[in-house]
Amino acid sequence: MLMCLMIMAEEEGRLDQREVRFMMTGGTSVEMERPNPTGEGGWMSDKIWASILQISREFEAFNGLDTNFEKNLDEWERIYNLAKPQSKKANWPAPFSGMTLIRQAMFLRIFRPDKVVPVI
Repeated sequence: MLMCLMIMAEEEGRLDQREVRFMMTGGTSVEMERPNPTGEGGWMSDKIWASILQISREFEAFNGLDTNFEKNLDEWERIYNLAKPQSKKANWPAPFSGMTLIRQAMFLRIFRPDKVVPVI
């Protein structure tokens, strides 16, 4: 993977260093502007929700992800509980179903960190 990232970095415009950094570190925000929509003790942790708020705010490709979650909680819970949420068959809610591989990895890093390696 590192070799692929280095090759992509050499080609101008092919790799956003901020996206790579986020994929490697995940969300760092601990504050939530809005409460976790699954409620206290819900299926989604506050850490995941804070990270969704952060990625929605910091990356144009993820604008609206937070509100999409709020509107489609049942769909996102179904995806969260899948054995292979990284699969194309998971059918993520639009417009997030057709993301690039690096963006899928960024999202899975905060949503299902155990699935980052399989997506790559």
